Amino acid sequence: MKHWTPLADKVDVNKYNTWLGTQQDLNVGDSLEESQQGHFDFACTHPWDELVIGADGRAGLCCLDYELHAEVGDVNKNTVQEIWQSETMNWYRKKMLKLEYSDIDVCRNCNAYIYQQDKTWAKLQR
Repeated sequence: MKHWTPLADKVDVNKYNTWLGTQQDLNVGDSLEESQQGHFDFACTHPWDELVIGADGRAGLCCLDYELHAEVGDVNKNTVQEIWQSETMNWYRKKMLKLEYSDIDVCRNCNAYIYQQDKTWAKLQR
């Protein structure tokens, strides 16, 4: 940060994402402790601000679920609006609002809270 701040308009240091626990956690120091011992104590933003659609038309819950294990629909069978407003999407949203992440296989080992915890969305829910 000291080196690049005077040379750039903006400098960010990102924390390492484990892609739903499928990759080794390479965070270091305080970030490692935060990533390994923290958890979502607020609802993840993903089911409210994104819908992932694979090349085959399957729709997934989250951009971190690159194999679409949490499939929420298929644009070959339903419209994006139908998928977005579906019971499946709403089930995930309700589980997250209740902080019942252990009921969601793909979310169980996710460390994305380290990116979202300082956002307004998270602060409003605490």
